[in-house]
Amino acid sequence: MRQLRILVLFVLTGGVSVALSGCGENPMFANILDVARYATSGMPSQPIDRQKIANLPYATIAAKIGKGQKAVLVLAHNTYSQLEWVATDGATLVTRNGRLIQTSGFNDNIRGTQYDADDPLASESTELDGQMMYRVLDMDLEGKFRSVPITSKFEVIGPRKIEIEGLMFDTVLVKEHNRAHTINWKFDNYYWLDPYNGFVWKSEQHFTRNLPPVVIEVLKPAL
Repeated sequence: MRQLRILVLFVLTGGVSVALSGCGENPMFANILDVARYATSGMPSQPIDRQKIANLPYATIAAKIGKGQKAVLVLAHNTYSQLEWVATDGATLVTRNGRLIQTSGFNDNIRGTQYDADDPLASESTELDGQMMYRVLDMDLEGKFRSVPITSKFEVIGPRKIEIEGLMFDTVLVKEHNRAHTINWKFDNYYWLDPYNGFVWKSEQHFTRNLPPVVIEVLKPAL
């Protein structure tokens, strides 16, 4: 894990010494618990070096919460298509088929996600209009453990061309309408899918009521 953290620091800044000298000012290297401050007040993102990303032996994503900076996370584990992405301070995002299913390192976290059927995002298709889904999030929410049932319905918005750090992608934008009745929480998630195989290149997903959604962009896909 220590090697992964040093590697991410190098990618973001072009050198470990530069990264360490800026720890006190750059939110990408601050403790993840401070992320809410940057998510609401704003901090411009620094360009991500595509060549350094290409040279990495790890799959990588970029993640940004609200108005905060983008951070690069590297793939630490790939277990049955459950991908664990780690940040420089050890905080993690876990995804499956592009969906955020678990987090750690935040004030509020998703401990796990349970499904009653296959996730439509796993269908390798963009024909998701009108599909329904039911899942349960096990959450640390405002200092308390809650199992939160969520019902969702998919809506296909249509073709969208997007840019991810200098590369252009043709995608299909899908909106997911979510409702958690037990805690009176309504929210929308967005997914930008590859038109050929349904791969999620970009997403905007909520994992707590207390922060803006996290935007995840795939820089280097897991094989």
